[in-house]
Amino acid sequence: MRLVLMLAEGFSTRRGRHGALIHYDAVNRMIRGRRGARLTAITSGGTIPDKRGIYKVILEPEGHMVGTLNEDFAS
Repeated sequence: MRLVLMLAEGFSTRRGRHGALIHYDAVNRMIRGRRGARLTAITSGGTIPDKRGIYKVILEPEGHMVGTLNEDFAS
C-alpha cells in the first residue's frame, strides 16, 4: 500500500509535486495510470546497467598503467 501511495503522490520539490505516475482513488480503491505514465515506462531503461564500466588507472606523468577500477569505486 505504501508503494501505491508513493507512486500516486510523486515527490516534492520547491516548484511543487512531480513524478506522480498513477492516480489512486482511495474511496473506490481503484488505480489508473496518469497521462504520460506509459511513455515514461516505455522509454525508461531503468537504472541498472547491463555492463559495468572498467576504468584504467594511469600513473601520471609517466603514463604507466597501474590497474583497473570498477565504476562503482571510480566516483
